[in-house]
Amino acid sequence: MKEQIAKIKENALAEISNSKTLQELENVRVKYLGKKGELTAVLKGMKDLSPEERPVIGSIVNEVRDNLESKIKEVEEILKEKAMNLKLEKERIDITLPATKTKRGSKHPINRIIEEVEDIFVSMGYDVVSGPELETDEYCFERLNLPKGHPARDMQDSFYVDPEHLLRTQTSAVQARAMMANEEKEPIRIICPGKTYRRDDDATHSHQFGQVEGLLIDKNISLADLKGTLEVFVKKMLGENSKLRFRPSYFPFTEPSYEVDVSCFKCGGKGCNLCKQSGWIEILGSGMVHPNVLKMNGYDPEKYTGFAFGTGLDRLAMFKYGITDIRYFYTNDVRFLNQFDRKDVDWLKLSKNFVKDYVDIDVDIETLADDMTRVGNEYDSAEKLVNATKLIIGEVKECEMHPDSDHLHVCKVDIGKEVLDIVCGAPNVRKGLKVIVAQVGAELPGDVTIKKGNIRGQVSNGMMCSLLELGIESKFLSEADKTGIHELPADAPVGEDPIKFMGLDDEVADFELTANRGDLLSILGMAYELGAIYDKPVKEIDLKHNEENEDVNDSFNVEIETENCNLFLAKKALNVTIKESPDFIKNRLIASGIRPINNVVDISNYVMLEVGQPLHFYDADRLGNKILVRMAKNGEKLTTLDNIERELDQEDIVITNGTEAIGLAGVMGGLSTEVEEDTKNIIIESAVFDGVKIRCTSKRILRSEASNRFEKGLDPNRTYMAIERACSLLEKYADAKIAKGTVVYDKANKEAKKIDISFEDINNLLGIIVPDEATLDVFRKLGFEYKVNGRNVTVTVPTRRMDISIKEDLIEEVGRIYGVDNIEGKLPVLPTRTGKYDKTTREIRNKMIGLGLNETMSYILINDKEVSKFTTDNFEPIKLLDPLTEERNTLRYSMIPSLLKIYNYNLGRNNKDVSIFEIGKGFGKVNEDYIEEEKLCVLMSGKYYEGIGNTKNVDFYILKGVAEELLDYLGYNGRYSFINNKELPKEMHPGQSALISVNNDTVGIMGKVHPKETKEDIYVMEINLSKLLAKKVGKMKYKEFSKFPSIKKDVAFIVDRNLESAIIEKQIKKSAGSLLTNIEVFDVYTGEHVDENKKSIAYSLTFSDSKKTLTDDEVTGIFNKVIADAERVFGAEIRK
Repeated sequence: MKEQIAKIKENALAEISNSKTLQELENVRVKYLGKKGELTAVLKGMKDLSPEERPVIGSIVNEVRDNLESKIKEVEEILKEKAMNLKLEKERIDITLPATKTKRGSKHPINRIIEEVEDIFVSMGYDVVSGPELETDEYCFERLNLPKGHPARDMQDSFYVDPEHLLRTQTSAVQARAMMANEEKEPIRIICPGKTYRRDDDATHSHQFGQVEGLLIDKNISLADLKGTLEVFVKKMLGENSKLRFRPSYFPFTEPSYEVDVSCFKCGGKGCNLCKQSGWIEILGSGMVHPNVLKMNGYDPEKYTGFAFGTGLDRLAMFKYGITDIRYFYTNDVRFLNQFDRKDVDWLKLSKNFVKDYVDIDVDIETLADDMTRVGNEYDSAEKLVNATKLIIGEVKECEMHPDSDHLHVCKVDIGKEVLDIVCGAPNVRKGLKVIVAQVGAELPGDVTIKKGNIRGQVSNGMMCSLLELGIESKFLSEADKTGIHELPADAPVGEDPIKFMGLDDEVADFELTANRGDLLSILGMAYELGAIYDKPVKEIDLKHNEENEDVNDSFNVEIETENCNLFLAKKALNVTIKESPDFIKNRLIASGIRPINNVVDISNYVMLEVGQPLHFYDADRLGNKILVRMAKNGEKLTTLDNIERELDQEDIVITNGTEAIGLAGVMGGLSTEVEEDTKNIIIESAVFDGVKIRCTSKRILRSEASNRFEKGLDPNRTYMAIERACSLLEKYADAKIAKGTVVYDKANKEAKKIDISFEDINNLLGIIVPDEATLDVFRKLGFEYKVNGRNVTVTVPTRRMDISIKEDLIEEVGRIYGVDNIEGKLPVLPTRTGKYDKTTREIRNKMIGLGLNETMSYILINDKEVSKFTTDNFEPIKLLDPLTEERNTLRYSMIPSLLKIYNYNLGRNNKDVSIFEIGKGFGKVNEDYIEEEKLCVLMSGKYYEGIGNTKNVDFYILKGVAEELLDYLGYNGRYSFINNKELPKEMHPGQSALISVNNDTVGIMGKVHPKETKEDIYVMEINLSKLLAKKVGKMKYKEFSKFPSIKKDVAFIVDRNLESAIIEKQIKKSAGSLLTNIEVFDVYTGEHVDENKKSIAYSLTFSDSKKTLTDDEVTGIFNKVIADAERVFGAEIRK
C-alpha cells in the first residue's frame, strides 16, 4: 500500500504542476482529494489493514494529503496571478486616445458658504488668507494668549502628532501668522476660512469642521466698529431682517469678548424648537484683540487696536439650508450633494432659593436667566424644580385591597375640601398616610395629564405621587421613594401645597459659564453678578461659631513639600453626630444637581457650592496627627473613595499622613481616612493647589466638581471663608465642638489688584461716550472700590474676580453692565479698496462643477494601513498621539482613500452613479519636516450624464476629458502628457492608468482602480495642486488662421492593438508636413472583421494653407504619403 500511496503522490504532484488553468487544477484536486478521489479511496481501504498497520498508513496518507493541498494552494496563487495579469492585459487601453467631453455638477454646501462669506468681506476690503492645517503649538496657542497650562486650553481637546505640532483647533493661528508676516506692522484686514479639528463627534459636532475668522487692526478701532461690521455681514448673509444681540463672554485672545446671537430665522424671534424658545441663535464669537496678542505679534497696543471674530461654517450652512446633522457634510451622500447645484463649557445649576439667601431678587427664573444672558452668562434651561400643577396634600382615610387585583388598593383620600376615590398600586400606601395628590387635570413631567379613570371597575379621581413622578431624579431619592409613593410627615397640613411644604418650591437655571469666570461656580459669585445687574447689595455670609479651649495646633501639624500648594488650612471638629441633613440643605443640593448623603458630607458640598472653595473632611482618628503635602512618586498606589486603586505619577499632588498617600489633592480623597457612620472627630481641609497640575491629574483619573473649581483658580480669601463657614454649619447641624485655632500654611497673594484706567480708554475702545458717572456706577454695582483723579481712575478689584487683571478687562465690565445694546454699531473708517482672495482654487472648483462633478468634503483622518496607498512617493506617515478611534489615527497623504470611503458609503445606499471631486490637503513627513500639500482628487463610477437622454458608463476617456479640460483651462495646453509606465502605484490598473506629466514633471495620477482593490469599475485622479500651480503658465498668443478654405480627408488604419494613437499621430504629422493643420480621432473599433490582436483607428485630417487655396491634387499627394508611411512604419492596413 505504501508503493500505491507513493505513486498517487507522484502522479498528483505532476498533474498539479502541469495545470494550466484554475479549472484544470480543480479537476486534479477532485481526482485525488475529492470524496471519490484516489487518496480518499486509500483511506477508506484502511479498514482492511491490521491494527498495527493502520496508524502507520494513516500517518503517511495524511502527510501526502497535506503535501498535495499545500502544492495546490501554491499553484492556485500562481494561476490566479496569471489570470489577473491576463485580464489586465486584455483590459489594457490606449491612453493616448482622445478624451470624452462633459456636463455639470454641484458645489459642496460648506464651500458655497465660504465663497459667499469671502465675497461679502472682499467687498468690504478684506483679504482672504490661508495657513497650514498641521500647525505648531506656538501659533495655535502661545501667540493667541494661551500659554501652556492656561485654563482656557480646556476648551479644546486637540489632535497632537507630537508635543509641538497639532491639527489646528481654530483658524486664529492664521491671524497670528499674518500679524508676524506683516513686518512693517501696517493695518491688517483679513478673513481666514478653512478646516479645523477638535476631539468631538456627534449629530451637532464633528471632529473636523469649517471655520472662518476675521481680523482688523488699525488705529482707533473700537467696539462700535466691530458691531457695525458684524451687522453688515449678518444682514447680507442671513437677510436684512436679521437682528443681532451681543452678550459679554470670554475668549483668551480678545478683551472684551462677546458672543453674538442672531434672531431666529425660523420663527422670526418668537420662539421655536430650533432656538429653544428663546428667539435667538448663537452664531459668532467676537471681541477686541487682547493687548497681549497684539504685543506678542509685534504690534504696539498703545498705538493699535483691533477686533476679531469667528463663526463655524458648518453651523452657518446648517442654519442657511436647514440641515439637521453635521455628519451629512462629510459622509457626502450624492443625494445630499445633488441638492446643492462645540466648545466645552462649565455648567452651574443656579437655585433661585439658594442665591436669594444672599441677594434680594423678585423676578421669575426666566427673567433672571435672560438678564444674566445679557451680561454674558448664557443659559440652557430655566424652569421650576418641580414642574407640576394641581398638587395638594392629602390623607389616606381608608385603604382596602382591590377586589380584582392582588396589588392594587382602593383608597379614600381627604384633600381638605373633599374626599377622593383613588386606586393606587404603590406597596406602601396605607390608612393614615399623608401623601402628595395630583388632582384631575394635573400636569406632570413627561407630558402626563391626570384624568378621571375607571381601573378594573373602580373609580379613580386622581393619583398619589412619588417624587420620581414629579420629576426629581432617581439619584436623589431613597429606595423607598424609588419603589413607592412619597410619605409626608404626620404634621403635613391637608389641603396645602406639598411642594411648598417640602421646600421644593424652587426654580433652577442651567448656566453655561465661560472658562475665565471661575468665580461664578459659586452661589456667592452668582449673587455678586445678580447684585450688579439689579443694583442690590450682597449679604454677608454667616461664619459665626464657638471654639473650645483645645487648640488644634497643639496636636496637629501640616507640612508642605511642593510649590504646587501655596495655601493649606486645617481645623478640627470634635464629637460630630452623623445624621440626615436638614431639609433646606438637601433641597439646595438637589436643586444644584448633587445627591444628599449625610449631614457631614452634605455640609462639605454645600459650602463648595456656596463659596466656590472645595473642602475635604478626614476622619481625624484614622488620619493621625499630621498632613504632609508632596508630589507623588511614579507608580505610587492610592485607593480613592470610590474603592478603586489608582496608580499615580510624579505630576500628581498627594496628601499623605507623613508616610503614605491618603488623598489625591484637588480630585478625590482616599478610602483609608473616609468619614463613616462611626466618625466622631474631623480634620477639615481648605487649600489651594496648582490648577494646571489638578487639570492634568483629573483628566487622567477623574473629573469632579472639586477639580473643576481648582482648575479655574481659587480666591485665597474664600479659602479662609470656606473653612470658617464649614465650622459654623457643623456646629449647628452636626452637633460639633470646634477646636480653637487653625493650622495655617500660607504663601498665597491675597492682595486686591489695583488697575489704572482713564475715561478716554473706556470710551475709545467701546466706541461711544459713556458718562463718567455711569462708568463709576458700574464699578459700584460690581463691588469694586475706586479713586478718581481727574480723568483717571484707580480701580481696586477684589480677589474674587481673578479674571480681571488689565484695563481692557475693566472696559469689558463697563461694556457688559452698562449694556452692549447701548453701543451703536458703525463701520470702521478705512481707506477704500477691494480685498483679495485665492481666485485659482475657486476657479478650479467651478470648472470641476462645470465638468459634471459634485464637490465633497471628506475627513483627513484615515487608518494607518491606508496611508501609503495610491502613491509611490517616499514619506513618513503622520500619526496622532491620541486618536479618537483606530479607524482615524493617521493624517492622509493621498486623498483617494478618503473618496473611496465616500464611494463605498454611497454604494451601500444603492447610489451607483458617483462623480465627485474634492480640493483638500495631504500630509506627510519628509526629512524630519512636516509637509502639507493641496491636492485635487476626482472619483467617477457608474453612469455619466452627458445631456438629456444621453448617458455613458464612466471609462478612462471620460476621466481623461476631465483632466484635459482642467489643464487646458489653467493654461497648460500643449505642455502636459499622460504616461503609462511601471512607476504607477500598485493600487492602479496597469493597463488603464497613467501618470500626469506637466513640463516633463509628474504632478499626478489617473486611471482605473486595480481589480484587487475593488470589484467595481472605479476611476480616480489625483493632482498635486501645490506642485502644479508652482509651474509657470504659458502665455496666451494669437495665431493667425487661414482665410482660404480647408480640405478634410478621413482614413482608418488597422494596427496592432497595443500601438498607441499618439505614436501614429506623430508619424502622420511628420508625413503630412506643415499643411496638416488639425488631426482628430473620430472612431476606435475592435470586434468583428478585425483580428483580436488588432484595432481600427479612424482619423480626420484637415489641410490648409495661409497663403492660397489648396488643390485636390496637392492634398491627395500628401494624403497618399501619409498612408504609405503608416503601412511601412507600422504595418498598418487601410480599413475599407
